[in-house]
Amino acid sequence: MTVVLLAVLVAGALRADELRFKQAFLPHLVRGMSDILKSFNPDTGHFGEGVWIVTDQNVVFTLAAAWSYKSDDNPYYHDAKVLNAIIAGGDALIAAQDQNGMWEFRKKDNSTWGQIYMPWTYSRWIRAYGIIRDAMPAEKRAAWEKAITRGVEGMIRTELVKDKIENIPTHDSMAVYHFGQLMNRDDYKSAATAYLDKVFAAQSPDGFWSENFGPVVNYNLVYVDAIGVYYAMSHDPKAKEALRRAAIYHSNFTYPDGSEVATVDERNPYHKSIVMPNVGFTFSPEGRGFIEHELKLLEGKPIGAEMAASYLLYGEKGEATPPPSEQPHYQHMIGDATNGALIHRDGQWFVCMSSYHPPPTFKLVNLAVVLKGDPFTVLPFTSVPSTRWIQDRQNFVSLFNDKTGLILGGGNTKMQPLWSTFTVGDVSKLHHTPGDQNPNFFPKPGLLHMPTDAHLDADDLQLDLTYYETKCHVRVDTSSPNQATLTYWIDDLPPQGASAHVPLLVDPKTIVANIARANDADHLTHRGWRISVPRGASLEYPVPPHNPYTKDGHIDSPDEARCVMTLPFTPAVRKYQITVEVP
Repeated sequence: MTVVLLAVLVAGALRADELRFKQAFLPHLVRGMSDILKSFNPDTGHFGEGVWIVTDQNVVFTLAAAWSYKSDDNPYYHDAKVLNAIIAGGDALIAAQDQNGMWEFRKKDNSTWGQIYMPWTYSRWIRAYGIIRDAMPAEKRAAWEKAITRGVEGMIRTELVKDKIENIPTHDSMAVYHFGQLMNRDDYKSAATAYLDKVFAAQSPDGFWSENFGPVVNYNLVYVDAIGVYYAMSHDPKAKEALRRAAIYHSNFTYPDGSEVATVDERNPYHKSIVMPNVGFTFSPEGRGFIEHELKLLEGKPIGAEMAASYLLYGEKGEATPPPSEQPHYQHMIGDATNGALIHRDGQWFVCMSSYHPPPTFKLVNLAVVLKGDPFTVLPFTSVPSTRWIQDRQNFVSLFNDKTGLILGGGNTKMQPLWSTFTVGDVSKLHHTPGDQNPNFFPKPGLLHMPTDAHLDADDLQLDLTYYETKCHVRVDTSSPNQATLTYWIDDLPPQGASAHVPLLVDPKTIVANIARANDADHLTHRGWRISVPRGASLEYPVPPHNPYTKDGHIDSPDEARCVMTLPFTPAVRKYQITVEVP
């Protein structure tokens, strides 16, 4: 009954001329409270299950929102048990602090990543403090203020002084600004706005922030969340304009099924999920239209209690502009032909093509790799980041269909050249050794798996990619309602050899049997689509990425692996055409 009622409330909100969500979102907050309180240990003040980590305490903000939100439909309003759990949760954070106000960064697998001013926890703790401080016993309030001040001054000293624009100090700035408001500390607020002004200036006119080169999709949402909460507290007009641009970007670079377009992302490969836009999207008509679209896709499914809390406390109602994903045909371009990306919607087909590629002037280490003559001679190439977090710009095409979801592409990784649209040289030169926690991510002599140059032709849906002296091309044709055609070709075959690669998003439960059947045919049928397999092509599964969020790079789920079709070029075969059919 509750889910049905909630679906009606949300549907009613969506039929209106403007986005209205307050009444519809409250049940999400109330529903989530039970699980949060069940996970509370009154002896330690800890929340969560299994290994305790500091971010388990993030729920103090959600609890504080429920405690403070007055409504006949909210049984937790000014509940003493909830208030005591919040206070105990903050006390546990104090107990875990070191002398500098930092916490150990521990993950649920019990791996540790050093000391940190955990931004996600500090911002929630500070917001919870602002909500409940007048109801706290005097000694508890004083202890919290002292401990939070230690952390805030540490963030100002170590994070807000950074020249580089990153999502963590952006989130820190929001937290520091709010604590400055609460404590009447103009110096805290000034430190926060000084960094945030740099964040606003660094935003691309196309609406994203880059932490290296080009978009970083999922972490862009972190910027929007932090800036959205900051705007709700400050009403800074610079923040509002940044949020509007970001909403336009995200409403375009989201697949019709609500998941993020990872083709342009330098941090995370594709994961199938419906993006629930955070509160930062409520401050523009474009953002509110994006929220409406995603809510329709969710169809009354639960929304996280913390997300609901943020909407209830900070969200802004208003006019909603329908997103482009509701149009049957459109194109949207960001950047330019040599470093940009294109969204192309054509009936049930949705294509993303990217020309973002490693810049030759990146500020880390200038590399020298591959490829001329025999044996290989080391030649100047480009520079790439050595960090595990920034992925190689290697995969440039994705193809989505409304009936089947994402078919091919799915973003970038490291140490996996088979995910590359093209490779020149020996793909065995670059691989990850299982268990290696400190691999060398640099390209290896004998292989080019990232282009040295790129050009995107929006009119012809064609990418021209250069791998030192080897020119490769891919074109997509979606003019047929039920069939997409992809053509891969190469101008001249280098002596080291070259191949195209087509990473396919597959179901790990059935793909092996489907590949076995494909060996006796000229096509692979899977998940509602059928792709042709040209003579000379090969299929390989599983082809896993390198997972930067595990120390040894292992994947957490077989869903993260791809099935890759490799198209080897030969002196006789320099062009392949494959078709993707969806009945």
